[in-house]
Amino acid sequence: WGKETRITADQIKKRSVQMQGRYAEVPANDARNAPLNWNNKERGWRIDQTMISGGGQRSIVPPQLMAGLALFETMSPLVDEESLPCREDVNTPAFSLLVDPLSGNMATKAVIDTNGDKRVDDKDMKVAGWTVDDWTGRSVVLAQEPPQPCSTASCQQASAPTGPCQRGTVRVSVVNVNSSLDGCVGVPGPARWWWRELSVPDKTYEAGAVLPPPTAGDDDTAAGG
Repeated sequence: WGKETRITADQIKKRSVQMQGRYAEVPANDARNAPLNWNNKERGWRIDQTMISGGGQRSIVPPQLMAGLALFETMSPLVDEESLPCREDVNTPAFSLLVDPLSGNMATKAVIDTNGDKRVDDKDMKVAGWTVDDWTGRSVVLAQEPPQPCSTASCQQASAPTGPCQRGTVRVSVVNVNSSLDGCVGVPGPARWWWRELSVPDKTYEAGAVLPPPTAGDDDTAAGG
């Protein structure tokens, strides 16, 4: 990396997307969706915007992060000018794509309610995106705060969540002018560990746990992994 590195088109891996009605999947069993092989000089991924039939798609708003996943919103600029030349309310078809920004693959669990039972669980399809009948602009993403760890003896284990989400996930709502969609996204686990977390068992997430006082010589800010 000490010299200029150019990335060519053949180093960007194309992901395979399959439509199932109004939903899209990035099947894990498809060889085109295998993990990126950096040793083979693969340097990224792409997904062709062909999810809306009968017209192209445009990405005109930046993606947004949803608890570790990236939400891409695209729209189709095609309008039937012959039958709707002067109509004020023209339905603009659109598509929302929700994938891992690092791999281009979809979540391993269901993230939205696909069967209409107002719950997000194992009975729902695992999807990477969904069609939007009338797109009115960039959505607002509202995320529920994850439960806080226990730090005192009086701390109680978090109760079962209310609403559509299962334990271990947070509720994320995608809100637009005339619609909203609730999703449930898993809370990403820690990616790095400090030396103290490896040498001292972490009890902060146990109900009623009390943090031990710092001992002489502890300096959590000086040593990192």
